[in-house]
Amino acid sequence: MPFKAHPAPSSWLEERRLLADVKAGKEGALQTFAREHAARLHRLALELAPDTGSADQLLDAALLHALSWSPVRREDQPLGPWLCEVLLSRWRALSPARPQTEPAGELPRRPVADWSSLASDPEARDKLASALAGAGKSLPPHLRSTWVLCDVLGLTLAEAGQALDLAAGLAKGRLHRARLILREELAATAARLGAGEGGPGPGGAGEAGAAAPSPLRGRSSGMECGDFAARLRAGAGGELTDTRQNDWEAHRRACGDCGALHRTYARVIDLARRAAAPDPPTGDLAARVAETAARARAAAVPAEDTPPHGETPGGTAPAAS
Repeated sequence: MPFKAHPAPSSWLEERRLLADVKAGKEGALQTFAREHAARLHRLALELAPDTGSADQLLDAALLHALSWSPVRREDQPLGPWLCEVLLSRWRALSPARPQTEPAGELPRRPVADWSSLASDPEARDKLASALAGAGKSLPPHLRSTWVLCDVLGLTLAEAGQALDLAAGLAKGRLHRARLILREELAATAARLGAGEGGPGPGGAGEAGAAAPSPLRGRSSGMECGDFAARLRAGAGGELTDTRQNDWEAHRRACGDCGALHRTYARVIDLARRAAAPDPPTGDLAARVAETAARARAAAVPAEDTPPHGETPGGTAPAAS
């Protein structure tokens, strides 16, 4: 039986045309690419690089690499995650190697301090957000990249897994550990604010004190505290089956400690999503992409060539022609 090639997905073909038009310097394509893709890459570079100058260098290197080797992007690589993969690859190449050690990221002992209401006060929220940004920079690289992609940039776990070349389960585990580590860092900041270091004082609406005594400890609605904690990430995202989600929600309402754990965990997510730096004007980004496209044209990398060592920018073998 003769071999019949499967047609490329229409979305991939559209993305390929967009990249070709960007490389050709077409104004409409440059504006579209800047708005839909370059803005996200700009935010990612700012989160990963130690300073603005380094972020600009990282973004330029990633854009040049992506435009130069776009012909070898595989059909199973959506453009957005692939571009993030290219930038992450450049970041790892340009960053000094460091061991991938990490804090334990364990769940807190009981009773659980509930500092979630501090984020209702604008001044305290700003201090918590600043502490979160600093703590995010200090995460181990493998946790930091996953957290930035999911919580700061808003990629789905599937998209983050594609960008990081990780199985979905491993990406979920890394994201959860990062959130637990950051939650502990914010708890320390909240304790200082609650003690009067520039934040609401004890007894106020923003007190970072222990959770109220639990009216029902251990088990409620068919779920124990250990089960609740083990499903914290999935339950907070509403990802459990209907029955287990209902049990999880019932336990959250009934158990003071587990309710405090969920509220502070949710605050870590909420503060991260508020923290993204504003995008530069689309026109500025488009001009920057146009300059990089001109450099890519000057490099004149033929489509049939492969990158050095037979790898694509993301570190995977190119698709067969």
